[in-house]
Amino acid sequence: MGVISSSVLFKSSFRGDVVRNYLCALTVTALGCFCGNVALAASATFSSSPNPAATGQTITVTAKISPGVAASNARLTLWLYNASNNAYVGQVSATGLSYAVNQTTTTTIAVPSKPAGSYYFNPTVYTSGGAKLWGATHAATFTVGGSGTGGTAGSCTFNGKSIANGSSVTAYLASSVPSGQTCKTQARTCSNGTLSGTYAYASCSVQVASGSHSMKWNPGHYLATNAILGPGGSFTAQAPGTWNEFVAEMSQLNNHDNVVGYSAYIYWSALEPAQDKYDFSQVAALLNYLKTHFNKPKHLVLVVMPGKNSTTDARGAIPKYIANSPMYGPSPIAGSYGWWGGKGNGVTAVAALHRPAVMERWIKLHEKLGAAFNGDPYFEAIMFAESSWVIGASMSNGAPDFNGATNLVNWENLVAATATAFPNTNVIVENTWLDTPVRTQQLERFMIERHVVPGTMDTYGQTWIDQHGGALNNWGLMEYAGKAIGTQYPALGPDMRSRIHSMVFIEAPNLGVYVSGKGYTPADICVALNRSYASSHAFWTYLGNNNTTRPWANWSNVLATINSCPLTNSGYPLIYP
Repeated sequence: MGVISSSVLFKSSFRGDVVRNYLCALTVTALGCFCGNVALAASATFSSSPNPAATGQTITVTAKISPGVAASNARLTLWLYNASNNAYVGQVSATGLSYAVNQTTTTTIAVPSKPAGSYYFNPTVYTSGGAKLWGATHAATFTVGGSGTGGTAGSCTFNGKSIANGSSVTAYLASSVPSGQTCKTQARTCSNGTLSGTYAYASCSVQVASGSHSMKWNPGHYLATNAILGPGGSFTAQAPGTWNEFVAEMSQLNNHDNVVGYSAYIYWSALEPAQDKYDFSQVAALLNYLKTHFNKPKHLVLVVMPGKNSTTDARGAIPKYIANSPMYGPSPIAGSYGWWGGKGNGVTAVAALHRPAVMERWIKLHEKLGAAFNGDPYFEAIMFAESSWVIGASMSNGAPDFNGATNLVNWENLVAATATAFPNTNVIVENTWLDTPVRTQQLERFMIERHVVPGTMDTYGQTWIDQHGGALNNWGLMEYAGKAIGTQYPALGPDMRSRIHSMVFIEAPNLGVYVSGKGYTPADICVALNRSYASSHAFWTYLGNNNTTRPWANWSNVLATINSCPLTNSGYPLIYP
């Protein structure tokens, strides 16, 4: 799903997403992996000449690659970016290449002239059929000087600043670390236009002691359920889709301290069986189970679902009193009210939260949840499923009363009320797309001003982000990162990734399950979590261990990545109280 079009884009949550086909995770060094047998490259070096170059001068890149596999008739592509703003500026390729195991192959590629500035490239090797074999990021930097000059000899760029040839800069692994931890540093040296090392941050802060924090803060990787709790469930009920499935998932948490909690879905109808009559017993039982059944207590992130996927009828997900009352507006089914849906934007049906009367009841539910669970130290977050799913069910299916301006006001009211109801709990809004880019940007800024966390239901691999010039995969996250949406919609505010961290979902389609594409490997996604999304919390959908066509989606493989890839943006957010 593109993010730079000015047209309105919607997606269905969960199993209906379209995922790009990128096969191989990037490493954090200048070496990569070959997907066939995951053999590391023995060496991969790149040099540019002349460097610096005069404006209008062609640059020759010399690539020396010694892979761990053999390949014939391969293609080497250099994806070019402006180092000052990470904007994609083109690509060049060499074709018909052959690689022998552990033998260095030297290839030269001519790069057309570029305007004055500093540039870097991400090299990728493809098979003759176009499948990706290997890739790396920031492999080398080259500089183009002003007209008639050669620029600064061999300089590099780090965090938008020029580093002279032979000089070094101190870089940090993370922008901040929790109290009691030490910022990890790395000396990165500029050598004829190439900057050594991999650490990406120019500064790092140690957060103040947790005792002075007013918000619960338990960052890290979470297991996310692939099912939804419905009305009438309990620990004694063992019907498919109720507690037996959830308990089986939660059993994966024991003795895995790198998985700090569990993200669960529950239908609105399960929490409000009658108007103003609330039943939070399933949430309380789930929370108690997480506290008492493992070697270490686990934390809960709750998502209340106001609708359903894979159906055009929202009844059963929303309370009966809403579905039975004409005061909540029409639905596509005669005699039913308060929701809309259909086959547009995927097969889905959701409460009509663009209507103030319906939103008022939705807000009241979350105010009651706040009163019940804000004070529990293991209730980590309340999360709202992606805005594009909610409004897409109405707008894409022709709800007669949808109004974008009213919808934005409703969401702002929801954000403000929920932040007030949960003053000590993380509130996450998956603000992906509204009906226009500007309204999406406005909601994102409104959220951040109230310490409400940017989220998304889809998290892509770093490969996708690199090949899209550093863009993130929806309008809300683009605003969070201070990035323009195309050329028509400049960001309303600065990049906030160093001040508040995103909390994101990795759905089954992101891992290639339920879709025709391959998706992304967990390692590729984890690189993106740390480098591009600046995520403090990551919710990995539990897909069992029987995915034969997408084995990387098996929980055993996801867990291996979790154990080897800690989240580096784990410090208490600078804008939190």
